[in-house]
Amino acid sequence: MSNNKFVNVVNFIRGCEPRDDKVQLLGTVKNEIELNKQYGFENTFLIQYNAMINPEYSSLLISEQDDAMEIGCWLEMCEQLSRDAGIAWRGKYEWDWRVNPGFLPAYTQGERENIIDTYFEKFKEIFGAYPTVVGSWLIDAYSMEYMSKKYDIDAFCICREQYGTDGYTLWGGYYNGAFYPSKKHMIIPAQDHNNAVPVPCFRMLGIDPADGYGDSHQKAHCICKTGCPTLEPVWEMGFTEEWIESYFENFCNNEDLGFSYTQTGQENSFDWVNFEKGLKLQFKVIDRLQKEGRLSVRKLSDIGKIFKKEFPTTPATVYSTLKYAGDDDCKSIWYSCKNYRANLFSSFDEIRFRDIQIFDEQYTEYHYSEPEIDKDTFFFTYPIIDGRVWGDGSGIYFDKKGKITDMSKTADGLAVQITLNNGEIATVNFTEDAITIDGQIALSFKYADAKQIKSITDDTVDYEQDGNAYQLKITKGDATKLTFKVVK
Repeated sequence: MSNNKFVNVVNFIRGCEPRDDKVQLLGTVKNEIELNKQYGFENTFLIQYNAMINPEYSSLLISEQDDAMEIGCWLEMCEQLSRDAGIAWRGKYEWDWRVNPGFLPAYTQGERENIIDTYFEKFKEIFGAYPTVVGSWLIDAYSMEYMSKKYDIDAFCICREQYGTDGYTLWGGYYNGAFYPSKKHMIIPAQDHNNAVPVPCFRMLGIDPADGYGDSHQKAHCICKTGCPTLEPVWEMGFTEEWIESYFENFCNNEDLGFSYTQTGQENSFDWVNFEKGLKLQFKVIDRLQKEGRLSVRKLSDIGKIFKKEFPTTPATVYSTLKYAGDDDCKSIWYSCKNYRANLFSSFDEIRFRDIQIFDEQYTEYHYSEPEIDKDTFFFTYPIIDGRVWGDGSGIYFDKKGKITDMSKTADGLAVQITLNNGEIATVNFTEDAITIDGQIALSFKYADAKQIKSITDDTVDYEQDGNAYQLKITKGDATKLTFKVVK
């Protein structure tokens, strides 16, 4: 792979905005197309059904499409798609953004199939072929598998990690980049390829590796204090030049173990006047870095094809901040693989695992078989430590002060160097099966409220979630080694 650091420009199109009828929906799309053409970027437009059946949008996309632009599916529900699929619409507006009725998990499996087929057939009628890329804030594992079997899908894209925003929670999954989802759970990678949806799923929105986690660190120390901590150009981070430069320097410079992905762009319902500044600033930086050969801007379908070719199963990847845009020498390293994810974090000489979540391909979505009847919904994994949900400051702490100083690829994973204030060096090694710490280090748990923890002994922590038991095993070697091993 000549350049493994990919940026995907995804602009998704809605045909109505019931919250603000002054938004220039069509004009925003025209401006997004013009900006992409100005830079010559490959780009992806994903279109909601109610916009797709409006000739103003479909004719515009057909007339403006060139080799750099692809058109795909934005699979949010709306009144007309529901009616065309033979399902009574139960929303308050033509498009209702709440989980029920706005997303596929709110429907039976048979209804999901009918909705998908209705959308795909109309897309083919208008654009001449089925879409090969499908995005939505929420899909679900059943629908992903159905589309992968019936249609030639190159890639899915779903929301980044978030807790409670807009009434839905995706928490504990593969943190950033792409993975092959389990057939039973949208945000969990399959451990065995036989249990995988054979289409890569990409996490959207370019979440900040340090401050996107949602604890108090961002507002205390980041140069950006408000809005979502992502590349979304409508929010403060997405239109702050210093943060944009910092984000992409980390993206381009830091070890990734062979693959990096991030996404920018915005839905038209935010209105061009509100995100023009941010998107133009980002495009300027991305253009420079692409010309320097440090990243590649590609269509989502092409990135999906490359991923399939290079990675037959979900790879281990790293997503990190080593140079922080704020008043703290903060370092944050996310290691994700098919078995777990972990976040090693250092701030003001304090070192901790802020997050470790176990992936189990047998863990089934709450709404896999039955439709979600509430306005909110949740996707969880199995937490070992959760620095957000279990209370701010929760973590597995090192007993000595210091900070992360370097990281490097190893034969079977990632080695992170910790420089302690007493001059000693410790190393945290991440592999697909274990986290190993070399050094004179003791560790301690800190949490306010962890309902999953059932018991703690010298070498074992027992957990239970949704009736499923799992375990953290601490294996003591000699006096200079502690090993955390995932036991399911």
